Amino acid sequence: MHNQMAQHHEQMNHPGKAKQHRKMEQGYGKMKSMVPRADQSSNMPVNENADPKLLNGANLYIQNCASCHGSNAEGIGDVFPPLVNSKWITGNKSIPVRIVRDGLSGEVQVKGKTYNGSMPSFKARLSIAEIAAIVNFLRDSSDGNHPHITQEDVIEISKRYQ
Repeated sequence: MHNQMAQHHEQMNHPGKAKQHRKMEQGYGKMKSMVPRADQSSNMPVNENADPKLLNGANLYIQNCASCHGSNAEGIGDVFPPLVNSKWITGNKSIPVRIVRDGLSGEVQVKGKTYNGSMPSFKARLSIAEIAAIVNFLRDSSDGNHPHITQEDVIEISKRYQ
């Protein structure tokens, strides 16, 4: 669909919109490849000895999130919202944990702008400690002093919102 829209915008002499649809197609393809198949386990892996503080949240972010949200977590155009300094990341601990764990669809407001898309669940792809490390990286990259999320926080939030 995005390729068709890109071609349409090129014909209408709107190169900026065409470029945006090509990026959306790339992001969608990457995102689709990350969504677990029906025959994949949906249980979150737990490494009892893992400590989110010892994991490299920046590298985990680049590997799992940057293709949609940008290498600097500032989002991509009108398609993928920024994460740095977003209340979705810096607010209540349960919000970013639930979004990374379970995914999110539909309209969201981020920094006064409306985004309407779909983020896949990462619960089959990331361990509990990795989820905490990514969210902590984003919270540390945001302005202010935000409490870190522990592996225990992720477990508790996951149980509470099953």
